[in-house]
Amino acid sequence: MNKQSCIQTLRGILFLMGLMPLLTGCGVASVTSSGDQKRPSPPGKPDDKSPLLIVDYFMQHTAYFRGSCDGSGGAALDKDHFAVVNDETSHLLIYKRHDPGEPIQSINLRKPLELKKKEEGDLEALALVKDYLFVLGSHSRDRDGKKQKERRKLLALRLRSESGVFDLKPLGDVYEDLMDDLENHDAFDELGLKQSAGEAGSDPEGFNIEGLCSGSDGVLWLCFRGPRIGARALLIPMINPGDVVAGDRPRFGKYQLLDLQGRTIRGADNFGGHIIFVADTDRDDLGPAIYIWDEQGNDVTQLHTPELRSIDPESVVIFPDTGLQELLVLSDDGGRRSNGKDCKDWNGKSDKRFRSVTYRWLQP
Repeated sequence: MNKQSCIQTLRGILFLMGLMPLLTGCGVASVTSSGDQKRPSPPGKPDDKSPLLIVDYFMQHTAYFRGSCDGSGGAALDKDHFAVVNDETSHLLIYKRHDPGEPIQSINLRKPLELKKKEEGDLEALALVKDYLFVLGSHSRDRDGKKQKERRKLLALRLRSESGVFDLKPLGDVYEDLMDDLENHDAFDELGLKQSAGEAGSDPEGFNIEGLCSGSDGVLWLCFRGPRIGARALLIPMINPGDVVAGDRPRFGKYQLLDLQGRTIRGADNFGGHIIFVADTDRDDLGPAIYIWDEQGNDVTQLHTPELRSIDPESVVIFPDTGLQELLVLSDDGGRRSNGKDCKDWNGKSDKRFRSVTYRWLQP
């Protein structure tokens, strides 16, 4: 019996005895919570919120996907495919989930995003809402604090597929007024966001949206890398994304502030009414972490996924067939160096690659 099987057997015995100590080491990830334990729903039952036993994740394997250095903004398209956006070239790349390597499709979004020749959209987030794939720029300023209108983009694509070939068509025009709409939201005054909106996006307190995911009742959650609000992470729900696709202005619900232990959000995905966050901080003593939230209140659960520090996690992808049993975490490797060059400066698309880590849970 291998180590993993031994751990599963031991946990089963402890459960039957009425004991459930948190195991550490041996590649097992413990689970802690800032409040009462609230368990994720079972895979394949997205509407079932009945509680589960405590689950621990372990790292199943790592893989490399080629054609880009940036695993920014990932989303599952079906059970076998996922997409990422390249935050520098503004391409959307589609990969086979179980066949790491080159993308099977590459879609240039520069024209529908109305980007000029040298402009970078700084695309950081993807979210699938029904048949619509939303693509979002960071809305941040550059490192000098200068406004970058090319980053203030929200684009909706209609998703169609047949025999593993995906057809993505823009719906209407790219939306460029989201920042103005947010400035009129209650959060701007209540949380003092006006100052952060003028800071560089690379500043921990600068305005920067890096996560996007669907939520309950068809909302679209905007998840912020910056600013931190009293060491908490900010989320704002757009309650009418379908109307925005049709040309209306967005409307927003009540913002949420989540205690991620000083971390802010790099990526997000949704399954069964639960949202999974990849979060990180500029503090070296903390490092990245993954959390789960049920959209109710401010309590979150941290999943101590092992070896997450081995990559630069920027996105988490949940597939419809495995649900929360499996998490695909993507790395933004644009800054990885080889032969004196960053990955983003390497010659040839086939040389460029980003890492991924697949986590599976252990069940007693």
